[in-house]
Amino acid sequence: MTPVINAVPIRHPRYVHVKFQHYLKDLGLTAKQRKNYAAWLSRFLVFHHGKPLESLNQQHIEHFLQFLAVYANDSEQQQHEAHCCLRVFYQCYLPDRARSPEACADTA
Repeated sequence: MTPVINAVPIRHPRYVHVKFQHYLKDLGLTAKQRKNYAAWLSRFLVFHHGKPLESLNQQHIEHFLQFLAVYANDSEQQQHEAHCCLRVFYQCYLPDRARSPEACADTA
């Protein structure tokens, strides 16, 4: 009997999460910033019940940020950090992972 290898699909959230952290490291973010960005991305995924990241748009981001402000009582600084994380993820990381990290260094 041949053993079954459970390969992680390329678009699996965990795979994207790890690759995103490496991308943030290339941008020059500190370990604490990378940890915080990873946490925000995880919260965003959980908030939208694990929908594929590519299917979520600006409206989903605004809904998440509104939730943070109104119901989660997160501070403005936390909301800003969440917004920056999602902006880097959607405007820099997802569109073209081959692009150099320097192109998005000012958005982080």
